[in-house]
Amino acid sequence: MHEVVATVWRNEVAESEHHGSVVGLARDGSIAFAVGQPETLMFPRSSAKPLQATGMFQIGRAHV
Repeated sequence: MHEVVATVWRNEVAESEHHGSVVGLARDGSIAFAVGQPETLMFPRSSAKPLQATGMFQIGRAHV
């Protein structure tokens, strides 16, 4: 089961909870920490766009 990875608060009331899995990697690529089910397959779709854009900026292919 996925864990609560984020809670949105409004005026001291928990408005919503977001469930998922989170993995943090060490420099050598090993798992440093994990919450939820990190082995579950996922399809990033639009959530990968910020990472793709970062790469484009780094190689000079994107402009603001």
